Amino acid sequence: MRRQVRRLKELRAADAEESAQLEADVEALVGALHQATMANSRLRQQLAGRHRPVRTPPTQAPLGK
Repeated sequence: MRRQVRRLKELRAADAEESAQLEADVEALVGALHQATMANSRLRQQLAGRHRPVRTPPTQAPLGK
């Protein structure tokens, strides 16, 4: 029975460690997602605010020259 209790305590400690690591990973992923979302939003705003360049039609050389 003592072996079983010790084993269960070890498993519980390992689970707590894994849970803490998962929480840290989730925080990092949420931060990265937020950063990517904000960068995407800024890029979309830049594209929306950009005016299309004015294009001049190609000109032909005068005939006879």
